[in-house]
Amino acid sequence: KLVQDTSKPILVVEGEKTADMAQKRLAGYHVLSWIGGSGSVGLTNWESLVGKTVVMWPDNDEAGRKAALEFQKAIGRLE
Repeated sequence: KLVQDTSKPILVVEGEKTADMAQKRLAGYHVLSWIGGSGSVGLTNWESLVGKTVVMWPDNDEAGRKAALEFQKAIGRLE
C-alpha cells in the first residue's frame, strides 16, 4: 500500500487491532504497527518509512510512551 499510494501520511500505532480499527476510521492515513507488543518496536524494519510523513500515536500508558521513544530512536538511525 505504501508503494501504490505515496500521497497519504503514515500513522504508527501500538498493536494490530488498533491499527485495523484506526485504518477503518482514518482513511486518509496508511496505518501501521509492529508485531510482538510494545517491547518489540525496535526489532521492526522501518526503512520503508524514510522520507515519508509519519505520525506516532502511542497508547496512553508507560509501555506506550517507551514504545514511542524506541520508535523515534529507530527512525532517527535511518535518516
